[in-house]
Amino acid sequence: MHKRKKGQIVGQIFIYIMVVIVVGVIMLFGYQGIQNILEKKCQVEQLQFKTDIENMIGKYNGYGSVEIKTITTPCDYDEVCFVSVDAKKTGFGCDANGIIKNAYDESVKQNIFVVSKGRTFPIGYSNLLTTNETQECTCIKQKNGNFYLTFIGQGSHTNVTTQ
Repeated sequence: MHKRKKGQIVGQIFIYIMVVIVVGVIMLFGYQGIQNILEKKCQVEQLQFKTDIENMIGKYNGYGSVEIKTITTPCDYDEVCFVSVDAKKTGFGCDANGIIKNAYDESVKQNIFVVSKGRTFPIGYSNLLTTNETQECTCIKQKNGNFYLTFIGQGSHTNVTTQ
């Protein structure tokens, strides 16, 4: 029978420890790399979403035109909110959302907002945007990873509602 020497056992333990350390470092850098890729993917999706919404509002304002669109929800958006450019101070429909109300009260040029994980962010502005006259602020929840929007041309404006 072959006896192992004490030096061989210590050498094998050292090799196992080094392998565990190297694998751990590779996994850590791999995880960070994947996280960075996912973050950049989200940023691209968010920018594309903003651009698509603004372009559709501008494109579908012809009087009587009706376009029904399904837009994929970027990353973790829960809602998209629209505030009419001609909203009046009385009867404003988004009083419950402090960020939107503050932007409105301060006359900030932001009228497209998204809600993500309970936080509201302004993402854009369109001087063609209107909502239902009875509701000067319309928030639409995403369903199954999509926003279902209807763009109704008013000639000089585009009314955005849910399908």
